[in-house]
Amino acid sequence: MKIDHSQIKDALLSEVAKAGSARKAANLLGISDATVSKILNDKASDVSEKMWLKLANYFGLTSWRIIGTANFNTIHSVCEDAQNRHRLRCILGYSGAGKTTALKKYRMRKDVDNAFYVLCQKAMSQRELLLEIMKSMGLNQSATPYRMLQLISERLNTLESPLLMLDDAGKLNNDKLMLVQQIRDMTEHNAGIVLAGVTYMYDNIQKALRRQKMGIPELVSRIGQFQNMQEPTLPEVMQICKVNGIESEPVQRAIFHRFKEYRQIETSVLDLLHYASRKDEIITVRLAEQIWGVDY
Repeated sequence: MKIDHSQIKDALLSEVAKAGSARKAANLLGISDATVSKILNDKASDVSEKMWLKLANYFGLTSWRIIGTANFNTIHSVCEDAQNRHRLRCILGYSGAGKTTALKKYRMRKDVDNAFYVLCQKAMSQRELLLEIMKSMGLNQSATPYRMLQLISERLNTLESPLLMLDDAGKLNNDKLMLVQQIRDMTEHNAGIVLAGVTYMYDNIQKALRRQKMGIPELVSRIGQFQNMQEPTLPEVMQICKVNGIESEPVQRAIFHRFKEYRQIETSVLDLLHYASRKDEIITVRLAEQIWGVDY
């Protein structure tokens, strides 16, 4: 992948501005203060290619071009509403609906300040979840879970309309969701929270609600909206294909009819472009079908 160092520098400058300092930005990115300094001072030769690749992936600076799909725009609207009106919202969508991409892009928007993104993992303990939330805010302090809750809420309550985005929140069990409810209670008049996950997150929350699991009724009563995602439309798929280098309308339509989520569409387009370039062939429906195969 070709990496544009100037784009990464610009993104890093924006990150430093959002974080408030180079040190906080470095902590958020998981890199050293020295690396940040080298990039900002145009010492590219002193930075490893591995580091450039890490930052390019973090900032989403890849060759893949993103368009404003209905899902992308809806997620940004939900985030804007949650942030500006200090609400708790929940985004539900199939795997590959574009949730992660839209959330990360929202945080990086130049007109958005104080938006914090955390990718949730099933293996996370409650303490690790709180540490990741703190890290996203530039806080680097180990403490008891209760003290970390206090530090998180203090941070959110001292900023102007902050937003906490928890991606893949369907992987959080009831105990971790109860932490979210506590953060909400401690910051409800000043901060917004967005939970994003696959559709089974809703089913799991409703199951816990029926069983009256501790903290879940309180959480559900605070969620003002469950926003569902849509499948890709034909015009969206055709535009995605076109801006990423596939001009053939029959191929665009074939991709639309075969793939029903954005991640698969991206994979199929990139595979087609790679194969056609390597074999020096024109991209046609026949070529696409050969690459996809029966079980693609």
